Amino acid sequence: MRIGVSLVSFQTGVISMKVIARLPLAVAALVLIGANTAAQAQSAPKLWSTTNASSSGCSSFSSTYGAEKFNTTVQGHKWPNTPGGGVEFISHSAAHLNAAARGRASDEKLKARLLTASRGNAFTRLDFEGPGGSSPAFVSAIITKSVAYSVSYLRSRGKLSPDELREIDRWVGVLRKNARKKANSKDHKMALASSDVMWTAAIGDSRGFKTAASKFQRAAKSFDRQGRFSSDIRNNNEVMHHVVGAAAVLRLNGYDALGLQSKGLTLYDAVGRHAANVSANGSKKVKTSGDPSDQARSIMRAQGWGTHLAWIPVFLAIAPPGEARQAVVDLDRQLRKSDRKPYWGRQMGIHTGCLFGRN
Repeated sequence: MRIGVSLVSFQTGVISMKVIARLPLAVAALVLIGANTAAQAQSAPKLWSTTNASSSGCSSFSSTYGAEKFNTTVQGHKWPNTPGGGVEFISHSAAHLNAAARGRASDEKLKARLLTASRGNAFTRLDFEGPGGSSPAFVSAIITKSVAYSVSYLRSRGKLSPDELREIDRWVGVLRKNARKKANSKDHKMALASSDVMWTAAIGDSRGFKTAASKFQRAAKSFDRQGRFSSDIRNNNEVMHHVVGAAAVLRLNGYDALGLQSKGLTLYDAVGRHAANVSANGSKKVKTSGDPSDQARSIMRAQGWGTHLAWIPVFLAIAPPGEARQAVVDLDRQLRKSDRKPYWGRQMGIHTGCLFGRN
């Protein structure tokens, strides 16, 4: 009878210490553990974290960009970046978040940046320009990731009112809808799944986050018996940006995404096998099925838009010891023989050399 009373109290989120005191010690301990687990499960999801931030990585690319003149149209990635375009927006936002990780942000300028973009309907018109090439819909998914981290940071500081958050959410809703257009490549589909995880976490939408996490977990188990999402090594690497990034967000919220199992392997195994394959490929230039029109490029780079290894510090921040982790450590050492730049891959949505550089 006493146990029943305690369980009812536990399920309603209210535990009477007087009731617990009357329970046998072992039962009381279980009730308290269960209450703590329930409280964690009911808490709002999180995104912004500086637990693994590197001061040197953050200072390498840090600036407090505020409101700018943003284009209403968004195009695919190109270099140099289009002034006022989506990719430039991602880069400048990342620089401000790096400043935030160092405690040197201008919260009001960052908020003004987001509100200016949302009120001006920035990047809400897709310009595919022509057949082939980088997709503006894909870029929309990466902008969503970028905005998610900015919103999460500002919310952690109590700098966004409910009305301001709703305003930004309305704008991002258009970006998320646009991101789903012509999503044919494997990396594009995974970018959608990961950006949904990040956005729902950023705004504290517990129900939406749970749905997004479930969809991501299904997508993250879609590797083949060799642990590949794509038989094309460069496209498989492009998928890693989104898989590993979202796995870190799930880890922050109590999910073991790397432990997801399929075909006798785990996601942890799949990442390790990919790392070993990239090591074997070395600096050889390869093309990608994600964008057949793009030239062959080397994956062995710390920085870039999509052809880079900026997922490495994220994986090392969340991966337990084992074969896969060692394969990624070995890949990191191999890369560092020729490229010492901080990890900064634009498709990650954040500067991972900053936010995950200490591991």
